[in-house]
Amino acid sequence: MIIGIMGAMPDEVDQLCAKLENVTVEPYGGVEYHKGTLAGKQVVVCCAGMGKANAAATTQVLITRYGAEKIIFSGIAGNMTSKIGIGDVVIGKTVLYHDAQLDMICQNPPYLKEYAGDPALIAAAEKACAEAGVKALTGKIATGDLFVGDSETKAAIEAKCAPDCVEMEGAAVSQIAASITAGGVVDLSGIAQRYAGFLPESFRASIVEACERSVSAVLSDNAVVLADVIVQKVLAPLLTPVISLVLFFVAFALLRMLVSLLVTVLGLVNKLPVVGTVNRWLGWTAGGIASLLDIYLVLCVLWALIVITGGNLTVLNDTVMSSSLYYKVFNVFNPFL
Repeated sequence: MIIGIMGAMPDEVDQLCAKLENVTVEPYGGVEYHKGTLAGKQVVVCCAGMGKANAAATTQVLITRYGAEKIIFSGIAGNMTSKIGIGDVVIGKTVLYHDAQLDMICQNPPYLKEYAGDPALIAAAEKACAEAGVKALTGKIATGDLFVGDSETKAAIEAKCAPDCVEMEGAAVSQIAASITAGGVVDLSGIAQRYAGFLPESFRASIVEACERSVSAVLSDNAVVLADVIVQKVLAPLLTPVISLVLFFVAFALLRMLVSLLVTVLGLVNKLPVVGTVNRWLGWTAGGIASLLDIYLVLCVLWALIVITGGNLTVLNDTVMSSSLYYKVFNVFNPFL
């Protein structure tokens, strides 16, 4: 198991970096990631920088690029309770934002207003503090992109969420970790179904695959792969049917015009007494062909509507249309299948 350890400032992680064994350093996205072993554990230690955006971005990289299964964030915080003092420790049982509209935040994954700490890590932190003789409080930590240095701001935060301490990164770390680690994995297939359910299943699968490969390409800094994924998995499946549909209707329109012209010519020739009877039968035949083409066009339009709506309309779906003999025959000669 790989453990990610983060701090917001160099002073908060330098001592840990100095204790790493078998260490390698990799710069990525403006952050140096120190990979090595610490007390026999595989760890990646980094300084994320101050603020929620830096913390969130670094957490994402630790998990998706370095495979961190646990994230530990530590640093300096501002006291909000009389239970502890300078030099004491607050362990985050829960973490939340004090500068955000929580009912809006929770509308996106992981759909939470507060984020719970990992029970195993909380227990380990409590044990470590007890063994080191450090006073510790397991409680609530509030995060915001501002330095709390006046009584008015402190009172406002106290009234909103009553935390034990405030800092500038913790909730962002917890939000990202809760979204993409075990129990909070983003379901790309579900998102594709929700927002693109009207598209064919094969195309939705291409979108999901493109998203997954695009993330991998971005994390590996491979712009060529990313461009190829977008073209092959998104643009090509989307544009090819559209182009085919346009070409089909153009060809159909031309064929329909030829049939109509043939009907007109036969109608004129039919007036000649010598070939009147024969041409009369030919005219009926051409008229029948024109009618069948019209029916075929209508069925093409209905099929396209079924595809566009994903078959979700009560009165227009494959189940309803399969009862029609015309539709069954049409599917045999459907140029798009």
